[in-house]
Amino acid sequence: MVGLYDACGILRFAGHESDDCLAYAEFFELQDGDFTVEPLLMGHSWNGGDPATAYGSMDNP
Repeated sequence: MVGLYDACGILRFAGHESDDCLAYAEFFELQDGDFTVEPLLMGHSWNGGDPATAYGSMDNP
């Protein structure tokens, strides 16, 4: 999986291949330098532990 990120670093589109992201960019007439295409990390958590606890909440800070 790869993602298309805008110039602010916000994920705007995810696809199976880079060509999917480039088709999205072409459709929306995005210019080179307005976006990047990067691999998405799948199945990873930020804290290195259980993915169910990757994000804190009111119940599980």
